[in-house]
Amino acid sequence: MIDWFPAAFANGIVTVAYLSISIHILRGVHAGRSWRTNPLAVATGLIFLSCAAGHAGHVGHLLDPGTRAASLQVYDLHLIVIDGVTAVIAVRYWLLRSRFPALVRGAAVFEDLTTRRREALDLHDQVVQQLATAKLALELGEHDRGMAALDASLTASRRIVSDLVGDEQASEATLRPGGLRRTLP
Repeated sequence: MIDWFPAAFANGIVTVAYLSISIHILRGVHAGRSWRTNPLAVATGLIFLSCAAGHAGHVGHLLDPGTRAASLQVYDLHLIVIDGVTAVIAVRYWLLRSRFPALVRGAAVFEDLTTRRREALDLHDQVVQQLATAKLALELGEHDRGMAALDASLTASRRIVSDLVGDEQASEATLRPGGLRRTLP
């Protein structure tokens, strides 16, 4: 018969990871007051919550000596391996979140169109318009005005990318010349 402890341990890790992911997503939805405007985030948060509840039920059955034997009849090595792999993936997901701050702030992983539109308009207003001004100034022979507009555009670009990247120290490192170089042309 399969030992109950590895199954309970793996399901416990999955429960905690899924519950924390669910809470994080639903807090972001609540903070952004986007329960109606961001149904994908709401559904994803609720999926993680229901999965956490299901795995918590497995833990409960495995910890209760009265239901342990019946639970172990459906558990075999394959299910323990699957639960173990699921636990590793859930923990890995949670640890990766710190590497992608722009994607995971609040419920931003399911960012609604309002936020994306605001960021696009910010980029247009602070970068594209400055580039257009610089082009026009250079075409009119106003070298100083054109260079000033280019400098303003570069400064705004760096700030916007830093805001999107999130971590100030990582941003400073990546915003050096060549720091944002793509691996593919």
